[in-house]
Amino acid sequence: WWAAPPRPRGWGQVVTVRHAFYGPIRLFRWDEGISQHLFDGQTVWEPEVVEIFAREWVAGRNAIDAGANLGLHSIALAKLAARGAKVYAIEPHPEVFPLTHANCRRFTAVTCIKAAASDRLRTVSMPRLRRGGNAAIAAVSDAAAAGRHAVRAVTIDSLGLTNVGFIKIDVEGFEREVLLGGRA
Repeated sequence: WWAAPPRPRGWGQVVTVRHAFYGPIRLFRWDEGISQHLFDGQTVWEPEVVEIFAREWVAGRNAIDAGANLGLHSIALAKLAARGAKVYAIEPHPEVFPLTHANCRRFTAVTCIKAAASDRLRTVSMPRLRRGGNAAIAAVSDAAAAGRHAVRAVTIDSLGLTNVGFIKIDVEGFEREVLLGGRA
């Protein structure tokens, strides 16, 4: 019932797509997850979640996007941000973060943080991305192993963020740790 739009052509693993909602965004050409839905330049990722942002985020408060991935929700939040409000896009994966940063850099309300949100300061690991797989399902683990990236983990509380009125968390099973690290 649904056919994926054709993937952009190009030699690189990353392509730029001109998108009606997000503007120019960088996507993984090989990604069978989020990226494939955006190649058409029109589809808004999880529009029902974006509607929740508009309904629930209190104007003038700051927002956290824990597990920002490509930065799509961070961009949606930035578009809703009242003057002076900040969006903190937290993305730990070293292969994904450059796209998060590239996609969000046009929005002055967004600050990108390269770290995993956790319950304590430590080092965690993440799997290397598998070409042709889904880039959005790379989960954080305490186990260090060959073929995994070592990643810095921080607590939300350790970031010294103020006036936070909204937190979106999508961290592939690490949600409890994120909440414990943001008690204050």
